[in-house]
Amino acid sequence: MQKVLQEKRINWLILLFSLIGFSFIKSLTKKTIKNSLMTGMNSFTYASINSKGESEHYLKITGTGLKTVPSDLILLRLNVETLYMDQKESYLKNTLASYNLSNAFSQLNIPEKNITTKSYNIFKKFRSVQNATSGKYDEIFEGYKVSNKMDVSLSSLELVYELIDRALSIGNILIRQILFDYSRPLQNVLRNSLLPVAAKDAVDRAKLSADALKVTIDDVKSTRIYESAPIQLPPDYEENNFYLRSYYSSARIGRSGPQIFKGKKEIEVSIFVDFIISPSKK
Repeated sequence: MQKVLQEKRINWLILLFSLIGFSFIKSLTKKTIKNSLMTGMNSFTYASINSKGESEHYLKITGTGLKTVPSDLILLRLNVETLYMDQKESYLKNTLASYNLSNAFSQLNIPEKNITTKSYNIFKKFRSVQNATSGKYDEIFEGYKVSNKMDVSLSSLELVYELIDRALSIGNILIRQILFDYSRPLQNVLRNSLLPVAAKDAVDRAKLSADALKVTIDDVKSTRIYESAPIQLPPDYEENNFYLRSYYSSARIGRSGPQIFKGKKEIEVSIFVDFIISPSKK
């Protein structure tokens, strides 16, 4: 019994010292990188068994490449929406508005490949009204709603202003949202230019950590690349995104209407590298 208790104490001590050692390495790494001017730092050490059955130690580092550039693509989200008590009337009014909107696309030389139908729905719309006597809610039928949602990719704010103006003049069209994005060619250019920056950043961080931990970097075990999502809302979201509702408005939207600012967004490419390390021979 005493022997069993002694073995348990030894196991607990081993676990305790392992945790202390890991915490020491982790804090040492953080302390070293704290004074670095690099951003997005993430590093830690771990060990595993390689294919030869040997124990290897690794230093995991995240290298980052950042660049702030203006968007070159604008996504305008529209919704042709009608609501009438008669289903056929709602459908026909929606079809007419959609047809007029399609003509506006053609007049503004917006190619068909830049226009995407996101959804088309016809459904009954109800409104909940509380009964003053019973306190319960009654469902009041408001009519048949027809919704035709579409996204339009545009290259300039001037074109956005003009399309919004024409859409509201047509009537029965909602301006759902404006998003700023990067075209595929620009994304490729940014990725190719930032990847070497991220790789160099990972190497520089690894050297700093290795010097602090008094270890030697022997080789690279693996790498993994991460790119920021294609569509990202800019920091000044309230200035860059607005929602307009108008069924029959002909109000001028453009120079005299809401001001839209593209601003700039930060593009990030990160590379996760596992370096094989060993105790320094110095």
